[in-house]
Amino acid sequence: MAAPNSQNFTRNLILTFAIGESVGGIESCAEHLKRFLQTRASTDQVRVLSMWPHERRPWRFRPFRAPMRAWFMAKLACEAVKSSLTSPPDRVWVLHLDILSALSPTLLRRSIVYLHGDELWNCENTRTLTVLSQARGLIAVSEFTAECTRNKLGELKLSIPPIDVIPPPIHSPESSTPTKPSSNATLSFDTEPLKILTLARQDARQQHKGTDTLIEATALLAKQGVRTRLKIAGTGTDLSRLRALSTQLGCDASIEFIGFVPSAEISDLYRWADLFVMASGKMQGSKLIAEGFGIVYLEAASYGVPSIGLKIGGTSDAIVDGGTGILIDHQDANMLSQAILRLRNDPALLKKMGRSAFDRFDREFSFKAQNRRWNDFLSKLEAPL
Repeated sequence: MAAPNSQNFTRNLILTFAIGESVGGIESCAEHLKRFLQTRASTDQVRVLSMWPHERRPWRFRPFRAPMRAWFMAKLACEAVKSSLTSPPDRVWVLHLDILSALSPTLLRRSIVYLHGDELWNCENTRTLTVLSQARGLIAVSEFTAECTRNKLGELKLSIPPIDVIPPPIHSPESSTPTKPSSNATLSFDTEPLKILTLARQDARQQHKGTDTLIEATALLAKQGVRTRLKIAGTGTDLSRLRALSTQLGCDASIEFIGFVPSAEISDLYRWADLFVMASGKMQGSKLIAEGFGIVYLEAASYGVPSIGLKIGGTSDAIVDGGTGILIDHQDANMLSQAILRLRNDPALLKKMGRSAFDRFDREFSFKAQNRRWNDFLSKLEAPL
C-alpha cells in the first residue's frame, strides 16, 4: 500500500457534466457522491469540476450543448496538465464515460468511472473502451450494466478493472424518507378507478419511455369497461403527440397530463397512486435504448407503490418480477394492459407487492443503505496512490 499524503487526507476530484439532486439520474449520482464524501471531512477533501453546476443548465438546449461540452473538455484537459505539474488528486471520480478522453495518464490511473447505461451498452469506440480498461475501478448502476461492461472489455481482450454495483441514490440526507404504508388499508376497485402514475421526460427524443404504449393500454382497458385514472407527469416536445393519441383513442377523459412537477410536489403524486407504470426500453436499429436502472421505480417503491416495467436494461434490478411489481417482455399495449388488469383484479396482490417494494427499498436502497454500499466500496480501495 502506498503511504498517505503528507496532509493525511484523501484528495477527491469529481468530474461531471452537471450536478444537482433534482436534475437527472447522472447529476443526482454526482450530488450524492459529493455529499457522501463531504461527510468524511476528517479524511477526505472534495472538489467538483462541472460543466454546469446546480440546476441552471443551458447546455441542455440544443444550441448550447456542443459549445459548452467543447469548452468543458478543454477545461478538463487543462486540469490534467495542471494536476500533473502540481499535486494530483488521489481519486478522480468520473461521472460519464465521455469525460475519460480528456484525462491524462496520471489522472486515468486514479480514476473511478461511473457507468450508467446506454453510453456503455452502445459504445463501439475501441479507443474509449481501451481507456476505460485502464481505470482504477468501475461503478455500474445495475448488474445489467456491469455484465455488459465485462462482456465488452472481454470481447476486446482488455483488462477488466474491479467493478462494483452501486444503484443511483433516491433520497438525500435532508429529505424525509417516506413511512411504511399501512397494512390495514384496504383496496377495492369496484367503485373507484385504479390510479396509475407515470413520470418521465415526455420528449420526442425519449419515446422509448413508453408513454404512448401506456396510453394505448389504458384505451384497451376502457374498452373492456375497466375504470382507470392515469396521471402523466413530465414535460417535453412529445406532449402534443401524446395528447392527440389519447383523444384519437377516446381515452382522454381518464388521462390527466400534469406537465412539469416540482421536486417538492412529486411525493404527493406517489402517495396518490395505486400503481406506477413506465414501459421503458426498445431497440433502435442495433442500439438498446433503456433504463440504466430506473430511479422512478425505486421512488415509487419508497412510497409503497408497486411498478410495472420491461425486462430490458437495468429495470430488472429495480423491480423484482412477481415480488415488487411485474416485468413484461417488451413494449406491447395488450401485454401491458393484461399486467395492469391482473393487479387491478387482485387488490390483495397489489397491496402485498407494495409492501414488498417498500421493504426492499428500505433494506437495500434507502440513504442509509446507500451509505453502507459506499463505505464498503471505499474500504476496498487501496490507499491513495
